[in-house]
Amino acid sequence: FAAAAAGKHVVVEKPLEITLQRCDDIINACAKHGVKLCTIFPSRFSPANMAMKAAIESGRFGRITLADTYVKWWRTQEYYDGGGWRGTWALDGGGAYMNQAIHNVDLLLWLMGPAASVCGLTATLAHERIEVEDTAVAAIRFRSGALGVLTATTSVHPGYPKQIAVHGDKGSAVIE
Repeated sequence: FAAAAAGKHVVVEKPLEITLQRCDDIINACAKHGVKLCTIFPSRFSPANMAMKAAIESGRFGRITLADTYVKWWRTQEYYDGGGWRGTWALDGGGAYMNQAIHNVDLLLWLMGPAASVCGLTATLAHERIEVEDTAVAAIRFRSGALGVLTATTSVHPGYPKQIAVHGDKGSAVIE
């Protein structure tokens, strides 16, 4: 708010905010002071992700049929206990999807386009004293007709590198 009031353009990384009301407040403050506002997800600018986007757009994979991403990480109970904001709805805004996997959620939508429908399941399976999910899966139907899967967790020991994959009827690519 201070930046907007000072006439400065505002760039916010991952995500704009964690509640709709606070998003609206930021949008309204920037509009009131006539400054530009944008959110940025820097993972879009990695060379590998940019190459995958270009390959999709050029038709290299043919008709895209399936895309999936997973963030299978491990967080100790001490990780959550060590910060009063971690694992809370009010300050963290969510669990494995919102905090750990948000960049991969963005990448999947950036690569594949808008979702037509989503269904999912979440659970808190490996941690105590947290309000949010530590394990989540979602199935997506994209407007293109392709299907997708998004897995996010902090409950998988010892944890693995995150991955995103796009598959088509003429080729596939996987980034880890």
